[in-house]
Amino acid sequence: MIIGSFIAAPALLLITTVWPAYATYKAVASSSEPATLTRWLQYWIIFAIFSSLEFVFDAIGAWVPLYYEAKIGIAIWLVADKTMGATKLCQKFLDPYADKTAIIDEHIDYVAARAKNFQVEDVRAFVNWASQKDLAAIISSASSAAKKTAVDAAATVAKGVPEQSSDKPQEPDEVAEVVEKDTDEKKVD
Repeated sequence: MIIGSFIAAPALLLITTVWPAYATYKAVASSSEPATLTRWLQYWIIFAIFSSLEFVFDAIGAWVPLYYEAKIGIAIWLVADKTMGATKLCQKFLDPYADKTAIIDEHIDYVAARAKNFQVEDVRAFVNWASQKDLAAIISSASSAAKKTAVDAAATVAKGVPEQSSDKPQEPDEVAEVVEKDTDEKKVD
């Protein structure tokens, strides 16, 4: 780690927030072409996604050599006019889902409507429901495993083959002879 988090933090603040905010302001104030506005909107979308996941990356990355240097390099790649990394990420990963915005809006409206009528009793009902689902899943898997074992045991008994438990090893057919070393030494008088 050459740079470290104390030097990287102010550099990242300038690269990821101050510079893009000023460029966005200039694009909006000058009523520039829509491609420039789109580019900065795409940057802010990518910035929001990375910011929400940053605590995970930082917890793991703090132990990786040159992590902060790589983080600054990625930030420059996302922001720079020459590379337009944020635009490339949006085109590759977000644009294929552009036709699903109606479905996403329906889900957001549903959650918003439920949030308006939110009560403390709803949390209690959810906890009860979730705990019953877990218990039901455990009981279901245990009973299906018990049924399978019972069916397998019945099939084995029906064949007339003695049942072998898989928990203990099979006894060997041959018995090895154990030879003990003579430990009694002759006493010399």
